[in-house]
Amino acid sequence: MKWILVCFFLFSSICLADSKNYCSDFLKSLGMLAHFQDFWSIKPDGTFYFDKEAHSRYIRANFRIDKDGSKIFISEKPLLIIGFEKRAYITLDEKKRIKEIIIKLGSEENEKKTDGYTRVTLDYKNGSCYPLEEKTAEDILFNTEMCHELLKYLETNPQSLDCKCGNDKTNKALKKILLKYGDQPYDRMDWEKPDGIKANETHKNQTALNELESMSQPLYQALNRISGCRAAPGVNKVLKDQEFWKIQSGEVLEKTDQHTIVK
Repeated sequence: MKWILVCFFLFSSICLADSKNYCSDFLKSLGMLAHFQDFWSIKPDGTFYFDKEAHSRYIRANFRIDKDGSKIFISEKPLLIIGFEKRAYITLDEKKRIKEIIIKLGSEENEKKTDGYTRVTLDYKNGSCYPLEEKTAEDILFNTEMCHELLKYLETNPQSLDCKCGNDKTNKALKKILLKYGDQPYDRMDWEKPDGIKANETHKNQTALNELESMSQPLYQALNRISGCRAAPGVNKVLKDQEFWKIQSGEVLEKTDQHTIVK
């Protein structure tokens, strides 16, 4: 038990500064984001910033914005013949804050419907911008709200980590949280009747998550998603910021069986 708690509630390989610039920290980590910080960036409050003078130095860059200023397209040509063009489709909200970024590789002319993409969604709480979700056409890479809810559930229901990785009640509760965020557990094993090595014994031996063939499906998926959030710059910071998650006046509360979630 304590080894799982150490791994997922106290784990941090690097001491992170108490920065509130969660969205900028995260976007910096996306190496495929066209011309980020070359001539455009994101302010701490989430608004889109464009440096016209800096843009003039990138003569091969493509930048266009629609009439109402809510849709922005930016592309970055490869420096060499070998390489892919980077494209970013940015959507702003009514306050000119970045709401969504769709990232694609390759030219628009040669794009196919089957080509992959990455969709980044940003959200706002207590005046701060934070990375809400990153997903591809195939999978959710992280969802900060989901990870926060999963962590709160595991903290308040330690029995979900006991013995053979939880019981019917905790596994169904974890599955309900995952499905709430559109994260369909895949058919990895019979989650209602977990069998095999105990979760705490497995983590004591530092076995990788993808080797835990005996772990119940909802717990495996929950810990895997939490691990993805921990690995994303900016996301890990916002999860650890207790002030960020405090209930503010005027916020809508959603009651669950075990705890209250701020929406």
